[in-house]
Amino acid sequence: MRGSIVRELLLLILFFGVLLVPMTRLTGSRVPAAGVEEADPVVKGHPAWIRLRFAHLPERFRILAGETVLWQVSAVEDVRLDRDIVLPLHQSLVELSVQVHWPPGTPETVCELILEPDGLAERRQSAWGESTLDEIMTFSWAEN
Repeated sequence: MRGSIVRELLLLILFFGVLLVPMTRLTGSRVPAAGVEEADPVVKGHPAWIRLRFAHLPERFRILAGETVLWQVSAVEDVRLDRDIVLPLHQSLVELSVQVHWPPGTPETVCELILEPDGLAERRQSAWGESTLDEIMTFSWAEN
């Protein structure tokens, strides 16, 4: 006995229709509903290793992210310092305010800041100052 071609065609369409629903849900783009904001992609605690290097020994320094003090030393004892910190990364970007004070009579000198967040590449920047330095340094790990 032979089956009906119409019935076989309907079964085939039904089969592909059943497969189509989960495939469109998996591969379709999601658009947020009107009036609903997506969560801010802020990582509030990305562990990182920070290093500071100075050409001349400063008296004190402070590193801030916005209003938050990440690291502050009021009596610096070495020209190379490092420690673990928590970086407030926002969309693979962080802006740090670096404030350094050198003793009077210190010639123009450089401060180098090196950041190495866990799982991300190292980034470094340098800034020059004479008796004080107040610089905004922007570090980005966004892929181009």
